[in-house]
Amino acid sequence: MSSSPTNLLVIPIAEPNLIHQDPEILKLSEDPIDALARYKAIIATFVTQLVGLKGSHIRFLVSPSDQGAAEAVSFWVLPILQELGEVSKQEGYFHFSPEKNAPPITLEFTSKRGGNTGYNEFEKNGGASVFCLEGGARWLNMAFLKCSRDTAVTSNYHLNVIHKDSHGKTVTEALPELTMIRDDASWEVALLTPLGAKLKKFYEAMI
Repeated sequence: MSSSPTNLLVIPIAEPNLIHQDPEILKLSEDPIDALARYKAIIATFVTQLVGLKGSHIRFLVSPSDQGAAEAVSFWVLPILQELGEVSKQEGYFHFSPEKNAPPITLEFTSKRGGNTGYNEFEKNGGASVFCLEGGARWLNMAFLKCSRDTAVTSNYHLNVIHKDSHGKTVTEALPELTMIRDDASWEVALLTPLGAKLKKFYEAMI
């Protein structure tokens, strides 16, 4: 990988398709079609929050586990990034260069848990949830910075970072708990946050 990022961030993402009836998506609204539109808006908003992430390779871990789903998600997510900067493909990875002098990011879309590269190729390995819109570059950069051989970083359900050389012998530093969108009530709360206008805009484009 030419840019040699030191951090790996794994982001689980479901193919936004009602055929699969993903339970996490269906919790967002009593109407399955509306739930799907909300999920797409959540993903789109979360992706924009990745601008500013430093020294990282993002692995979108797609479900269901088939290459078709991974390709479908890539065709949907990449245009969102292209609105924010330049996207190209080099050496099997997508390279995203944001417009506002933010650090470049490499990306991959895979349905295989190991992805194209092993975890040991990265100094620090993290996982994040798209359902936490606030958990973007600001908090991710802080988590990676605080992580060391002796310290793992967590924020309950939406963020976890460990060092590849920790071998389980670490203390855990907890970051503040951020809001998660899990159901209709938390969706309504999210619309009132600073990211609410962006979330609503993406949602209205989906319906």
